[in-house]
Amino acid sequence: MRIGAPFAVSAWLLPVVAVAGSPAMMHYSVGAKLDPAHGALSASVTITVPAAQVTSPMVFVLSDSATISSIDATPRAEVAVSSEEGLYGHYQKITIRAAAPGHAGLRIRLRYAGPLGPSGDPPMDRISPDDMELNLDSLWIPICAGFGTKFTWDAEIRGVGSDLEVVAPGRVARSRGRLLLSCNAGSPDIAFVAMRGLRRAEGSGFEFYARDLASQEARDFLRQGAAAVKFLEAWFGEMPVRPMRVVMVQRERAGGYSRPGYIVVVDNGPSPERSVGKFIAHEFAHEWWSTGASDSEDRWLSETLAEYVALRYVESAFGTETRDTFLASMRDSARDAGPVLGRGRRSDTELYQKGPLLLMALEERIGRERLDRLLAGLAPKPPQNTAEFLQALSQVAGDERAQEFERSLRR
Repeated sequence: MRIGAPFAVSAWLLPVVAVAGSPAMMHYSVGAKLDPAHGALSASVTITVPAAQVTSPMVFVLSDSATISSIDATPRAEVAVSSEEGLYGHYQKITIRAAAPGHAGLRIRLRYAGPLGPSGDPPMDRISPDDMELNLDSLWIPICAGFGTKFTWDAEIRGVGSDLEVVAPGRVARSRGRLLLSCNAGSPDIAFVAMRGLRRAEGSGFEFYARDLASQEARDFLRQGAAAVKFLEAWFGEMPVRPMRVVMVQRERAGGYSRPGYIVVVDNGPSPERSVGKFIAHEFAHEWWSTGASDSEDRWLSETLAEYVALRYVESAFGTETRDTFLASMRDSARDAGPVLGRGRRSDTELYQKGPLLLMALEERIGRERLDRLLAGLAPKPPQNTAEFLQALSQVAGDERAQEFERSLRR
């Protein structure tokens, strides 16, 4: 691996290019001004929805701290805004009912302003003069309910200090005090990190950013990340999005996340390297396994499959004894878990603990070679729902095994 000096965003990244919305994918054009001193923003967002994606209603969610000044839809559509509380905490629900869903595209324009609504305690997202991290948790832009709809984007953002280094998926550049972002990979979110003092290193198959590349945590992520990429690509083929960027942030709240071509990890001090390996393998696995909507029972297609793949990486990198240690802990946690498949959103215990155990049991029943072949075959076009997965499983292992596995998910 090669470790470099502090990087200048405008020097090493390609100039921004506006991305036209794909005919099969929603496209966001965002103009935003951040006010780091007061933790606030103002934004103008245009969402272009291709005809094939227009449904009635279309539901978007936006932070309830934002004051919406205007919403326009072309062609004319019925628009309603309500204050809600639920999966996303307190939020605004924007419901748009198109006159002729599926027959014509839709263009939605919104203007709003207000303080950032931090999510979680302590919060994950923030706007400050020294450190910014924005993602869908703050609902800083209107996102399709369920977080399962992917879109391309271009964004022009003011208020990000020129002394902050920026990491984001897609292309990043600066021009006349503006931060310019664009991405055509398709993601349910516009996320980026801006921090002072970030340094860049190249791993095998990904880029890594941290303030201190010499820390034990950074070295472990670089080493395990390179090994995980090699393991996953041998199984599923080349990483779907390149360049793949991993950025390490400092904040009180633990837990990272992934988007296509982009992973955020948290520096919480030294951790066992086996835990670092499992975590980064799980996040890299989302480059293939990320189709399950977060508010549906199909979310296991994202989280359970990624965690199973991460356990397989742990076995490969650290041995079966280390893998079994993780499995024993999962069994303890999952003892009173509910069904993996069921109405509405499943808990983390069901998705990250019980679900992978069921996949391990499936592996024992049908054989590792069959399950590996099934996942390798699905990876280029992952299933969008549970029925598609079960159909593919039936073709590999037979109807009886597929039905048995579905029953175990619902039990």
